[in-house]
Amino acid sequence: MKSMKYIKAKIKDYERFIITLLIGSIYLYLGAINDIYVHPSSGGELLLILSFGSFFLSLIFAKCNYKLKRRLEK
Repeated sequence: MKSMKYIKAKIKDYERFIITLLIGSIYLYLGAINDIYVHPSSGGELLLILSFGSFFLSLIFAKCNYKLKRRLEK
């Protein structure tokens, strides 16, 4: 079984990844809204797809983080 120190470090890493991905997805979403509605251009749809992709990736990391926290409690 992996040591508790390793699991705690992994939890902190996942939390950093989650926050970074959420901040990145917010910036991408705001850029998409800007490209679609304020200054229409062709890149808005791609930014919107990337923002939702990074958001769902952050959800995957959140699920992994939750599993690790449950394992640590046991």
